[in-house]
Amino acid sequence: MSAAQDDVQTGWGPIAAVLYGIVAYLGPQIIVGLLIGIAIGVFGLSAESSWLGEDASIFAKATLVTVFSAATLTLLWLYVRTRGGLKALGIRGIPLKQYWLLLLAIGIYLIGMITALSLTKALLPGVDLEEEQITGFENAGGFVQLLLVGLALTVIVPVTEEVLFRGFLFKGLATKMSWPIAAVISSILFGLAHLQLNVGIDTFVFGMVASWLVVRTNSVVPAILLHVIKNALAFAFVFVIGT
Repeated sequence: MSAAQDDVQTGWGPIAAVLYGIVAYLGPQIIVGLLIGIAIGVFGLSAESSWLGEDASIFAKATLVTVFSAATLTLLWLYVRTRGGLKALGIRGIPLKQYWLLLLAIGIYLIGMITALSLTKALLPGVDLEEEQITGFENAGGFVQLLLVGLALTVIVPVTEEVLFRGFLFKGLATKMSWPIAAVISSILFGLAHLQLNVGIDTFVFGMVASWLVVRTNSVVPAILLHVIKNALAFAFVFVIGT
């Protein structure tokens, strides 16, 4: 089965999926970064006092995540609204009987992640597989800050990344190639977007499982739920149990 086999035809191909996907993902960050840089120059602020500096508040960083995500989703919508709309992105409900696939996907992901990390450790012993993921929220503390971080990392980010990488990128690639190959390419790009080798390995495995879910259910919603569960567990261990 191909992800492109759908009652609503995917109105974009691999080239548009990759190029426009990059624009939708990086464009808002570059534009906001330039605007902040201009503001720093005009008002004589130091880089550390800006929203991009190390001393930026948790609220400001959470706001940036929200702005970036909203801009990315808006750009995607503007592109797909005349090319199949939300259904072409896979934003649709699924029958309750298919939700067992979500439980199966959790098991497959855990087994795949452990296997991939074990192989990497054996083949590349110099790689630090225990390096903490850089989120920008490492200093968060207190109920309000943790609530903001929780919303950003367990809701906003999963929705945006799944719509972009599985709904747009993967489905666009799958119009011209088999879904496993499309899954590999989109998952590699998904891993590279996280800019850390150990995190990239984990997200590559996750991307493959999420792509499989999209194919099996003809929807990106289960992949979003899987991503929410994954990030929620990570958030609990790092920010709640770890504090």
